[in-house]
Amino acid sequence: MNFWLASGISVPRKRSSGARYCISKLDEFLKLSGRDILEHAGSIAHEDAIRKTGQEYEKWHQEQLSQPTAAEKHFVEALQEVKQISQITKPKRNNEL
Repeated sequence: MNFWLASGISVPRKRSSGARYCISKLDEFLKLSGRDILEHAGSIAHEDAIRKTGQEYEKWHQEQLSQPTAAEKHFVEALQEVKQISQITKPKRNNEL
């Protein structure tokens, strides 16, 4: 201990490895950026969060329903291929009868 006092270096202290220590160190790090990352952390009520996620899910779900399924995409591709093949192999009619 005398060595530390004589050298002018502060005595190393035991670092806490608990959650509070980690949170405080993370907060210090985030403050260096100059931005408030989580300004309103914990201020949203649970019911509001559930309602918001339900609304977002419904929007996503409706968007998914409006998109064609894989089977529908394959059907359209197959239909286009059949049309192309039928145009290529279409027999020429002989109007000389």
